[in-house]
Amino acid sequence: LDQLPDASCARYDWKSRLGEAYAATEPLLKSTGKRADAVTCPQLSGDECPRRVTITATGAFRAFCENSPQQCDPLDLTKDDVIVLAPDRTVLKSRIGKALSLSGAKAPHPRTSVWHVGDRVAENGARVPVYFAIVGAQDAEKTSIFAPVIAGMQPSLLIVPTAFTLSVEQTGYLAKSSVTVRPAKELLAVAKDGSFSATPLAARILGDLESKASDQISKAPRRAWQLPLGTEWSKVTISFVSEAAINVKCGKDVRRFEPDDLGMKDRRNGQPSSLWELLRLLAGSGGFLAHRKAQGRAKLERKKQLLCQRLNGALGMEGEPITVEPDGYHCQFIISAADLSQGRQGQVARNFGNTRD
Repeated sequence: LDQLPDASCARYDWKSRLGEAYAATEPLLKSTGKRADAVTCPQLSGDECPRRVTITATGAFRAFCENSPQQCDPLDLTKDDVIVLAPDRTVLKSRIGKALSLSGAKAPHPRTSVWHVGDRVAENGARVPVYFAIVGAQDAEKTSIFAPVIAGMQPSLLIVPTAFTLSVEQTGYLAKSSVTVRPAKELLAVAKDGSFSATPLAARILGDLESKASDQISKAPRRAWQLPLGTEWSKVTISFVSEAAINVKCGKDVRRFEPDDLGMKDRRNGQPSSLWELLRLLAGSGGFLAHRKAQGRAKLERKKQLLCQRLNGALGMEGEPITVEPDGYHCQFIISAADLSQGRQGQVARNFGNTRD
């Protein structure tokens, strides 16, 4: 999985790579609907491996060595051999979740490198999110793929294929968070029939993370509003009704909050903190802030992370309420400042760079 560019290859290659283990692995794979145009040469000879797959005049599949002159004989293949297979994320999520006693898994997106496989829930309701990553060669240096993992600012577990999956940059990025990273073989034992079970180390690690999550809840300020478990940020609406008050709507319920309710009051002067000002700036721009408009990019990124942490903590939510996209910052909730004057919004935008947290 670390070596494959997009975690997929021909069935022929899966069989060649896994040998006797392929039988147990096959239920974890699914067809991508594509046909391979090349397969790995069994002899691994020359610079032109892998072999190019072609269809002969009789409709048969054959792979030819592209070295000149050819260094090995043509390889006869079946139609099934050239079907491209990739890990079935839904099946993996289910088997990992069952082995580690997880619940509340979200449906994995087919194109994400990292996805949620469930939560370990402690006795006091504290949740330890567990994620699985198939980084692959194409995302080997990217840190942005782990943004959803660290967004919650809570103890969590990230399972990766091997101890060598992550780059130095990715390891450093995750080391600054509350994420514990472990290779799959340390946490999951796989039987010959393909079933998963938890290792003793997995039980110890998850138990330790449960304790940390429980302590975090006991020490955290009282929630402003505990939204229903599993609520997505897209179902939340935040509206500024005055300079220092918002209405938060979820479903048919609406509640009013001030900065102090959400942990966004500056204790030094009693005024709204810069996190509240950032929230108000986002409201004034319809929930989007372009990078080119950001004053002090690094400082703003940190404030964005803190704002996400406060919003998640105040409403009992998880995930990433504000995402970082190539063009800027995007709120995953609906936010507006329709009741505020445009002039005041403009002043907030001009003064934001000078506010103090």
